[in-house]
Amino acid sequence: MIHLKINYEASLAIVEREVEGELLSLVAVAAAAAVAAAAAAVAVAESVAVAVALAVAVEVAVEVAVAVAAVAVSVAVS
Repeated sequence: MIHLKINYEASLAIVEREVEGELLSLVAVAAAAAVAAAAAAVAVAESVAVAVALAVAVEVAVEVAVAVAAVAVSVAVS
C-alpha cells in the first residue's frame, strides 16, 4: 500500500504541474489576445482621429472658400 500511495502522490504532483503549465499557457494566450485587442483599438482610434481631422480640414476649407466667394461677389457688385 505504501508504494501505491507514493505512486498516487507522484502522479498527483505530475498532474498538478501539468495543470499549472496549462493555466500559465492560457494566461499567456489571454495576455497576447489582450495586447492584440489593445493594438487594434489604438489602430481604430488613430483611424478615427485621422478621419475627424480630415473632416475638420474639409469643413474649414469650405468655410474659407465660401467667405472668399462672398468677398469676391461683394467686390464685384461694388
